Amino acid sequence: MRTERERTLTVTAEAGMSNRLRVLLSGKALAEASGRAFAMLWQPTRACGCAFDDLFENKWNVRADVFFDRRRAFDASTTAWDAFPDWLAVTEPHLFVFHHGWLIQPARFARHRALETRCAEWMQMLQPVKALAARLAEFQEKFFRSRMIGAHLRRGDMRVVRPDTTDNLALALRQVDAWLEQAPDAGILLCTDDGARDPYTGHSVPAENIRAQFKQRYGARVVHTEPSSLDRRAPQAIQDALVDLWLLRATDFFVGTEGSSFSQLAVFGRTIPYALTGASTPLYQKRARWLKRVGLYERLAQMGRREFGKQVPYTYLSARYLRRLRIFLTRRI
Repeated sequence: MRTERERTLTVTAEAGMSNRLRVLLSGKALAEASGRAFAMLWQPTRACGCAFDDLFENKWNVRADVFFDRRRAFDASTTAWDAFPDWLAVTEPHLFVFHHGWLIQPARFARHRALETRCAEWMQMLQPVKALAARLAEFQEKFFRSRMIGAHLRRGDMRVVRPDTTDNLALALRQVDAWLEQAPDAGILLCTDDGARDPYTGHSVPAENIRAQFKQRYGARVVHTEPSSLDRRAPQAIQDALVDLWLLRATDFFVGTEGSSFSQLAVFGRTIPYALTGASTPLYQKRARWLKRVGLYERLAQMGRREFGKQVPYTYLSARYLRRLRIFLTRRI
């Protein structure tokens, strides 16, 4: 039960596991720094069909039955970069925040830099449940060499929402080659959701046979887990993904996918050599050329820079503005 004087921060996210972890870690850091009691509403969705307690041992008040006042909630997912609040300065006693990414902005707010460090410390404190911890230990004991190169090639729905980055197989292979020059005896841990369906639409996404191409190039040094499912609505698929993420965090070099929160968390708070690679698909390039011809490309780019402080792909922006339009029309009806 809340008291009259208690200050609280309650967060929620409906996106995938890695995005939820970014909300969780930054929410914990903000709550601690501002003297607020923390809670997170974590409910299974199409993008992450697994409960927090089926992933982690930590008792951090992250549950499916946490009260979240949606009428008073701040939707940070629709907020422009330069208007994103400094939650440390907000005086409202009970904050409810919805987002799919970091709740801190170290580049804008100097006091958030220490919070970023604290987020990394909270990340280190996360403890997978015993069954998953046993799988991690068994895989490392059986397949890890003295030095390992981690590779994460994000596919699935990201081929739809970020086609500006997901044609990166050739770039990733070149980066692995570079790491092997530094560590010729290293093994390679490959993690990918190649062939997964888009969890939001159910549509198939063409597979690239990434595992076969890695094995053809690098032979027996390539190892990978055997996910029971790539359907993110299934709890076991999210558990399999957590195993992959924690294994990647145990590697000595890393090459990932630009724009992927999963790749970002694989190196978050660590000091290993890493590279995030990205290249646009032919279809993305074709549509970009059409947008330039009709004069829309630069306009979208300007809107993205204004909202996010950086270049943002037109696919993400168009989906974002369509979502805003649907929300507006729903409220008007």
